Amino acid sequence: VAKGGNRVAALVAAGSTAHWVRPRSGRHHLMGLLARLDAVGRDTGPGDLAAAIRAADRATAHRGFTAVISDFIDDGPWHQALRALANRHDTLAVDISDPRELELPDVGMLTMTDPETGRRRFVDTRSTRLRADFAAAAVGQRSDIAATIRATGAHHLSLSTERDWVADLVRHIVLRRSGRATGRKP
Repeated sequence: VAKGGNRVAALVAAGSTAHWVRPRSGRHHLMGLLARLDAVGRDTGPGDLAAAIRAADRATAHRGFTAVISDFIDDGPWHQALRALANRHDTLAVDISDPRELELPDVGMLTMTDPETGRRRFVDTRSTRLRADFAAAAVGQRSDIAATIRATGAHHLSLSTERDWVADLVRHIVLRRSGRATGRKP
């Protein structure tokens, strides 16, 4: 990317804030963009994924490659915005998940706080049924997100925080070039 003359831009949405880095080429720009991404705070307030995707779509005047990187856990109509983006651009939806979010550990009584709403709830994690229900709901949620992404026409890549994301990305690129990746046909 840095040596190929490709221009790289970024719209980083974190909670209620969005940061736009204008498209430029070169290693210096790429390193500055990465530093800016790292400097953006982790806003724990509610975000609007659909609005961020629409903003990215509006910010790009020419057809090109666009990547949307998110956990896609958002009740808003992000799938409509992603479909519109995928209709205009070669779009890759990178779905990030953490395996620790797929199961509830047996640690006894636990106070859980929703990071977006601040709502608190007490749960007894010793309950086998509660842990099984939680795991089933989490797997179902990830499956629904994957199906929704595929339905938009965007290419889909699932990355896990426990795996080597570079190897997964390379594997996806190889599959995509051979026409076997999920999403829109090349």
